[in-house]
Amino acid sequence: MKKLMLIALILAFTASGVFAAKTTFNPPLDPLPADSSSQPDSYGYTWVDSDGGGSPVFDWIDISGIGVEVEGLADDNAVGPFDIGFDFPFYWYTVDHFFIGSNGYISFSSDANYSQDFQMIPSTVQPNDLVVPLASDLDFTHPGSDPHCYYYTNNSDTLIVSWINVAEWLYPQNPYESSHTFQLILCKSDSSITYQYGMQQGNFQNPDGASQIGIEDLVGRTGLRYMYNLSPPDRVPHDGLIIRIHADPLPDLNSMMLVLPAV
Repeated sequence: MKKLMLIALILAFTASGVFAAKTTFNPPLDPLPADSSSQPDSYGYTWVDSDGGGSPVFDWIDISGIGVEVEGLADDNAVGPFDIGFDFPFYWYTVDHFFIGSNGYISFSSDANYSQDFQMIPSTVQPNDLVVPLASDLDFTHPGSDPHCYYYTNNSDTLIVSWINVAEWLYPQNPYESSHTFQLILCKSDSSITYQYGMQQGNFQNPDGASQIGIEDLVGRTGLRYMYNLSPPDRVPHDGLIIRIHADPLPDLNSMMLVLPAV
């Protein structure tokens, strides 16, 4: 009887703990626009984009005059950590700092290099804890495109990171061959992640594993993938594209694996 009571208590405590952690999200847009992904990840994240004929609406936020210019980005490296300025809900936990990768991503917990060949999301290979607006073989050491990166936080509910005029490694000097501008926005008020794409000039590299857009959790077991290696082709970034990612605020507890001690 004592063993049965112990199991019941463990189940109740574990379920309530999972539920409390996973419902720190505010409800997403309701209902989601019709252009949402057909399959959310196993946690409940799904995406909507402006190519599907619905919301969200592209609205580039220029932070070059108010943000912090990021120093030290080169070819295949990450710098940080930087303070988000608030606790941001991400999967079943919250995050408060981040590293910026030269190849077009942030990680909330790792400065490990994320580079070609990019592991397909999700992957347990470091770095994990990823927000990836455009992972590609970008190179800040090429002066031809005049590359810059900025971040801005209002220390309340919004973080923005922008990569400006960054060229692919394969195209070192000519900005007409390769120059990519994009940004990510974390919004605490609705727990959303937004990617916006400014000028996409010229080419992307396209050997296997050369590009990716998505998100991934702390341990690399769960992730939402929008595009990998320029596939599907209708999801390759272009000028004026916007992607917004939301989480299900009430995920199915039955989908969570509860690990109990042997009795």
